[in-house]
Amino acid sequence: MILDPQLYALFLTAARLLTLAPGPDTMFVLGAGVGGGARGGLLASAGVMTGLLVHLSLALVGASALIAASPVAFDALRWAGAAYLIWIGAPLVIRVWRGRCAPVASEPALLSTRLYW
Repeated sequence: MILDPQLYALFLTAARLLTLAPGPDTMFVLGAGVGGGARGGLLASAGVMTGLLVHLSLALVGASALIAASPVAFDALRWAGAAYLIWIGAPLVIRVWRGRCAPVASEPALLSTRLYW
């Protein structure tokens, strides 16, 4: 099979641009590095790499094919993912809701007890 040189050059250009474009993992590591210094960036990078290794391991053993072939496995995974997102998101929503419903503090007590000479 002979490849069209123009089509191959277009493919290489697109592949390079997509490879160089920062994704969510890169932005997460960058944000953790800015917020937590070098240690935070390294820990975030280690977490991203661990997640990628788990995903790669599942792909190697054929979990994707099993999920695609079994509607029951797909539904179980989908419901487990929904439960996980609720488990992570519910405390955040509750914290925001409590913060908006909390009464606004007036002047701090130290300012109201100031002595004037």
